[in-house]
Amino acid sequence: MAEDLEEKTTEELEEDVEEISEEELEYEDEDSESSGELSWKQKLILINSGIVAFLFFIILLFPYEELARTFISKFAQENNFVLEFKKLNLSLFSNKSVDNLVYQNKENMEIRAETIEVDTSIWDLAKKNFKGNVKITSLNLELTDYAIKASSVNLEDSSIIGFDRDTLNMNGNINLQVFNGTILRSPIIPMIDTLQGVTIKSILLSLKKTLNSNRVTIEKGVITLSIAKVTLSGYIELAAAIKTSRIDLKVCPKLTEKYSAEREDIASSLQLLTKDMPDGCIPIQGTIGDPKVNMPGIQQPPSTSPPVLAPVPSGNPEQ
Repeated sequence: MAEDLEEKTTEELEEDVEEISEEELEYEDEDSESSGELSWKQKLILINSGIVAFLFFIILLFPYEELARTFISKFAQENNFVLEFKKLNLSLFSNKSVDNLVYQNKENMEIRAETIEVDTSIWDLAKKNFKGNVKITSLNLELTDYAIKASSVNLEDSSIIGFDRDTLNMNGNINLQVFNGTILRSPIIPMIDTLQGVTIKSILLSLKKTLNSNRVTIEKGVITLSIAKVTLSGYIELAAAIKTSRIDLKVCPKLTEKYSAEREDIASSLQLLTKDMPDGCIPIQGTIGDPKVNMPGIQQPPSTSPPVLAPVPSGNPEQ
């Protein structure tokens, strides 16, 4: 009897061991399968990661600068101007920049800048639109009658829609800031003669251009020079040539004490001109190249000399 029990127990133990061994083998087979083969989710993740990595490196290595140079050269040739630069950076993830830029057009306008940093979307630029900020270092601007240099020029929160179109089909607003400059050349200015050599402390202008109009409205204008502080308002009707653009401005000058002492003739003439003007402002019309004071009692000067006051009749005229 004891032997039979012992044999049954032994057989049961052997069966249990066999079952455990089979389960372990099945578990090991599942592990080997899972470790040797990837699930469909893992394969999908790897495929997507590869595609993203490939596109990322394509974007980083794409020759944007050479493509932009080709496009700019073609665009400049079609529109009769010259645009050259030493280095162009069209980063997708930071500010765009241009080094040593030179612009020249058929109207003898020349712009030179040491560096230009642009904070805007590259997609907007591709659509010929601009919205953002521009910072220009060491700017030189030369026109036929004007020449100005400035250490810093900024466009803050500005937007231009269709900057590749003619002025009639372009619109937007520009907030211009100019600091630390000098007027190298200027035409004859009514009452002042010329502004050559005058220091520009700052220029703050807010300009607005509407669609289907050549008019640029000066919504805010404050010019601080070494000789005066000038506020201005009005508008400019843009023409094909900048110097023939028509102006209708209201200029309100306030001379510095030093300049008033140095040029008593100008200070007294200005005081006489504005004595009947409650806001102390002078209306100026004409064109950018040939501005004219639009006030009674002023003789318009020839283009080479400043205007003079018309003689005032004496109270006791000679018989």
